Amino acid sequence: MSKFIASMIVGMVLMPSVYAADYSWADQRQAQCTQRANDRNMTNRQEFVDFCLYHSDAEVQRYWDCAPKADKRDLGVDTRRRFMDWCVKEGNYNKAELNSFANCNEQAAKENLEGSTRDAFVNKCVERAGH
Repeated sequence: MSKFIASMIVGMVLMPSVYAADYSWADQRQAQCTQRANDRNMTNRQEFVDFCLYHSDAEVQRYWDCAPKADKRDLGVDTRRRFMDWCVKEGNYNKAELNSFANCNEQAAKENLEGSTRDAFVNKCVERAGH
């Protein structure tokens, strides 16, 4: 029993150092992403930081290319997130696909849709346009 207790104590001493390495990497990435957002004076700062934390630097570069396109369309939160994911993933999208988001968003505006109803409408409309 004393060997068991001794191994538990050793494990408890070593465990925080393992988690500290992960924690410091996460802190470093958070600081790096926040600095990038500050350097670019991003309007959707938190959205960018959240994206940056879990994506590669190449994807972050494409995010910066896609963000102005999303800003021009005044998309709802869910629709904007879907657009950004699509835009970053596609990289070399064509104008027709890009315009489907604009057209669907314009239809939602004409129908005075707001919030989650607007997002659902635009998402469904874009799906239909893509098929």
